[in-house]
Amino acid sequence: MSGGFYRYKPAYIKPFPIPSDMVLSKSCLEIENLVKAIEQKNENDTSALENQIDFLVYHLYGLTYDEVLIVAPETPISREEYEAYKEE
Repeated sequence: MSGGFYRYKPAYIKPFPIPSDMVLSKSCLEIENLVKAIEQKNENDTSALENQIDFLVYHLYGLTYDEVLIVAPETPISREEYEAYKEE
């Protein structure tokens, strides 16, 4: 748009898949709390919290560890840690 402003319409967002069980899941609440912690943190390095968010998002979308490695080849998450996690 003119002046460099962005406009968001539902048609722009519809192509992005959102798991139906994502809305009220425990993982979503955890992600929300982690985002708030990042916002309140006075330090520049929030990578540990960001890694926790990545971990939860990968599970929300049902990615296998091999798929995680495609998305994030340098992930600090080990296969054992990733596969041991089960949402309660």
